[in-house]
Amino acid sequence: MASSAITRDAIQAGAKALLHVASDNRSAIRVYCKIGYQVLSRKPWVFYEP
Repeated sequence: MASSAITRDAIQAGAKALLHVASDNRSAIRVYCKIGYQVLSRKPWVFYEP
């Protein structure tokens, strides 16, 4: 996947990125961690669906 290579290279070059992922989206968290992201904190979020 091209985006994972770009992300990996950017992180290795010292770039910083921020993601917000729902805590129950374990698949996404696993993928992001695999390409170099780290879970630094967890914060409560409120989702509104009208």
